[in-house]
Amino acid sequence: MQSFFEAVPAAKWVRSTGRLHVYAVAGGEVAAMAEGYQRLLAERGVAGLSRQPASYLHLTVELIQRYVDELTGDQLEQLVAALAGRIAAVPAFDMQIGPALVALHSITLDAVPDQPWQLLRRSVREAIVAVLGEDAVAPLAGPGRPHITLGYAVGDVDIDPHLSALNNCRLGRAVMPIERVYLVAVDQDPVAGVYIWPAPLAALPLGARR
Repeated sequence: MQSFFEAVPAAKWVRSTGRLHVYAVAGGEVAAMAEGYQRLLAERGVAGLSRQPASYLHLTVELIQRYVDELTGDQLEQLVAALAGRIAAVPAFDMQIGPALVALHSITLDAVPDQPWQLLRRSVREAIVAVLGEDAVAPLAGPGRPHITLGYAVGDVDIDPHLSALNNCRLGRAVMPIERVYLVAVDQDPVAGVYIWPAPLAALPLGARR
C-alpha cells in the first residue's frame, strides 16, 4: 500500500481545516465491526496504517470545494436550506456495511445497495450547485461507490502477509440506517491519517421510509 495523503490528488488539500462535506455518520453495529477489523490489524502489528476513530466513521455523501470561512452567513443559511429541502425528498433507507476491502491507499468497509445512495448523492449535489455553483463539486468520475474508511496508509504498508487474516475475519454485515446526514467542516490530519470535525453545522433528515 502507498500513502493516501501523498499519492491521491484529492487528499492534497489547500489547507487542513474547515473543508465542507456532507457525511452520513456511522455508529452502533458499524462501529463494532470497525473495531473488530482495526483490532485484528493492531494485533498483527500492521505499521503505517492509520485508525479512523469510531466517532468519526462516515460515508462521504459529497465533498464540497469550499471551506466554511469562505461562505458568508447568508450563503451558509441558503446552503443548509437547499440541502434540507432536497434531502427531505429522499426516503430514508438502510445500508449493509462490510466486509473489509483492501485498496492501494486504504482499508475500507464495503457498503450496499448502491441505488438509494446515488439518489441521495444526486440530491445533495443539486442543492450544492444551486447555491454555490457548478465548481463547488468535483466532476463525477464514476458511480461514487459508497464506503467507510477504517484506515489510511500514511506510508508504505506491507499488507500482503495480512490479507488471509482479513479475508478470514468473518464479521458478517452491519446495518447502517441512513435517516439523516450532516453538513460538517472537516479537519484533515495527514500525519495521524484521520479526518475529524467539531459539532456539525446542520443535521439534515431524510424523508419517511417507503
